[in-house]
Amino acid sequence: MLALITPEVGGHSMPKILRALLLSGGRIRGRVALIRAVASAVTIGSGGAAGRVGPSAQMGAVAGSLLAQLLRLDASRIRLLTVCGVSGGMAGALNAPLAAAMFSLEALMRGVGIVDSVPVILSSIAGAEASSLILGARHILTVNEVSSWHPLLMPLSLALSVAVGFAAVLWIEIFQVLKRVFRKASLPSPIKPALGGLAMGIVGLYPLYLLGGAWLEPSSLAKAEYLDFTQLIAVGVLTMLANSLTLGSGGSGGVFGPALCMGVALGRALEAALAQLTWAPSSLGALPLLGAAAFLAGSMQAPIFAALLIPEASGYPGLLPLSAISSAGGFLSAWVFLRGSSIHTLELKSLGLRMGRPFTLDLLKVRDFMIREVVALPYDAPLAALRLLSRERDYTGYPVVRGGSLVGVVPPGRVISVAESSKVGELAERYLVYVYSDESAYTALERMEEAGLSRLPVVERGDPSRVVGIVEREDLLRAYPAQLRA
Repeated sequence: MLALITPEVGGHSMPKILRALLLSGGRIRGRVALIRAVASAVTIGSGGAAGRVGPSAQMGAVAGSLLAQLLRLDASRIRLLTVCGVSGGMAGALNAPLAAAMFSLEALMRGVGIVDSVPVILSSIAGAEASSLILGARHILTVNEVSSWHPLLMPLSLALSVAVGFAAVLWIEIFQVLKRVFRKASLPSPIKPALGGLAMGIVGLYPLYLLGGAWLEPSSLAKAEYLDFTQLIAVGVLTMLANSLTLGSGGSGGVFGPALCMGVALGRALEAALAQLTWAPSSLGALPLLGAAAFLAGSMQAPIFAALLIPEASGYPGLLPLSAISSAGGFLSAWVFLRGSSIHTLELKSLGLRMGRPFTLDLLKVRDFMIREVVALPYDAPLAALRLLSRERDYTGYPVVRGGSLVGVVPPGRVISVAESSKVGELAERYLVYVYSDESAYTALERMEEAGLSRLPVVERGDPSRVVGIVEREDLLRAYPAQLRA
């Protein structure tokens, strides 16, 4: 029922955050936080196979986005604070600030500079500290016995990571297929999650019989030494189905927790199989954790995050080398099939989006969106004319012309603390930022972001001083979803 009020409620959280970062500059509606929290609590509390990390990340994203909008920051800063919120929310849920910060930098802010990484890391530390003060210091991944080194662990972790990477691809395929089935089903929206919950309950009967309420707790699964190889494989596969049914049908929650459980189950399966061999060592308790690292790296295509999370969340820093090997193996074996997509980004890819740049905009030209009636300011115009125009039109970046030729652009904030007798031409930035009509819409958006402007002059390619139009960010953002629906 809540999905009828806010569409962001259904499904898992990260694609909603990525879509907001790509399409709306990180702006997220405020009511999403409350409704998402309620929907996730209902889904998870009623036994749904969904995780808590994703909703925590989305609530953090909403908090960061609302704060940035309240402070009236520009689009780049809104995105940055949104990502900071994600980092803090994840760190609080995982109690792993370093890994949470790395996920935000690796998966959400590709190509970020060192300056922007500082607030993300600080937000992650603050989120973990706040969570520890309330819930106490804890590790979300614990096992019975861990040896950080044994001669067999390296080849075993490599073999395990390749197999687990393939399993991660299988999970993503199951997830996408079931999601399409429910989306195409001609049923009322409230009925779909109910049917998904019923199917999930049937699928979960066997894992619940084996593990009880600890089914979706990775630590409990890692310590379930009474389970044999076949049972552990069954638990892993049924967890894939249960999570896909829960979220694919419109339930609300995350995928981090279930992904950890799947990886732990497959790692424990290898450990159980080796336990039957007389020559196998008894100190292979790290395999469930290494399976989790490989599964996270493969399904989320975030190997550095996965490599850091396992030693940080388990309290075994000595596992970092093996965790890195497992993460690399899981990442590469899944990448062969996913080609850079992940459980988080496949939904965006189906909409024509990809992380780093929305590639549908590469196919559109500036001339399709530009306004041909140019509102420009004469070089000798008084400052009052600029102030009046700024009140009438909420834009940044007015072109300044002299004799019909472009001489500059008035950047945002330039009218503050200048004499009223100043001329517009004196405020113009001589470093011209413009686009050509035959350039892509994405190029225009990119240049606006770099210059902090909401509009750019469009000039003639043979004569950059001749303005032929104006392209505005809002027109591009409005046209983009329309193009996706076309």
